[in-house]
Amino acid sequence: MALRGGLQKGDTVLVTGATGGTGRLVVAELLKQCPGINVRAVGRELEPLQEAVQEAVAQAFGEEPAESLLESVELVAADLNSGEYDDLAKGCAAVVWCATSFGSGAGSDPPPETDLRPPSPLEGFFRQLQGLPAEEPPPPTKTLGGPLDADGVAAAASSFGEAAALLAADAGSITPKFVLLSSAAVSRVEWNKSRQSELPAAFDIPIVKLNPKDILGTKLSGEKSLRESGLPYAIVRPCGLNDEQPPGRLVLSSGDVATGRISRSDLAELLVGTLFEKGAVGKTFEAFTLSDLPKRPIADALAVLPEDSGADGPQPDSAAYNVLVQLTPGGA
Repeated sequence: MALRGGLQKGDTVLVTGATGGTGRLVVAELLKQCPGINVRAVGRELEPLQEAVQEAVAQAFGEEPAESLLESVELVAADLNSGEYDDLAKGCAAVVWCATSFGSGAGSDPPPETDLRPPSPLEGFFRQLQGLPAEEPPPPTKTLGGPLDADGVAAAASSFGEAAALLAADAGSITPKFVLLSSAAVSRVEWNKSRQSELPAAFDIPIVKLNPKDILGTKLSGEKSLRESGLPYAIVRPCGLNDEQPPGRLVLSSGDVATGRISRSDLAELLVGTLFEKGAVGKTFEAFTLSDLPKRPIADALAVLPEDSGADGPQPDSAAYNVLVQLTPGGA
């Protein structure tokens, strides 16, 4: 498949959260959609990262994928909670941010426990007996101070800011350089009573009612940081992730009123495809699939979506809500 505007052969795409269920599929999908592209896959620990990527690539290309495919993937073990992303972003032409501080299992990267205790007096005494200088307490490790979904996105956008220079050669076909995996429903916890009653099918769902650890507000904060960064971005808000959902036609909408389901494989295909779409720049959109309809290119669906007009992103639209309710009568 020929590469489209915005990325060229030899470019490197950074994928964070590559150990997770979606991130690993994004790595494989990049190799599939973008021959000649290099992938820098980032996870917290090298061995689980390697296993996740190899499994995803084998699933996409067969049990024994060509060695040249894996040679195009650079595996990087890094603690994203450090907030130090300059080296990770160096030399990259685009970012697909899948990292999160929420969830459990292979995809979660909980903050590390850092031992900042000073040495005990007894330890100091033994060091003196050995003629060694007293040991100073280790300096605190630099940390983000908040979840990857918010503070991490903001720090990454800042580190990747130099990518804006790439636009000089891409002015005729600007494409997203930072694709953020967010979530549907992130703005709904802030809806007033009037909007809640006007759009009940979008509000009365478990994730909005429960909002564990303020996951929705945290992701919304990350979105705002990216919109304010000045980077050419796209923010993808998948509806309910369900790997039992059959492949189907992607439905894209804006305003955070959609419900529905999407598989991680379809989501990974969308995240990668968004990197090449001029119509995705500066837009935030929800995504789900209709399994009874065939797939089609996403360019037409993106073309009719509005660009974000400010840091808060697109506002709910009653007309779009009414159409979406008819498409997904079963809700989320």
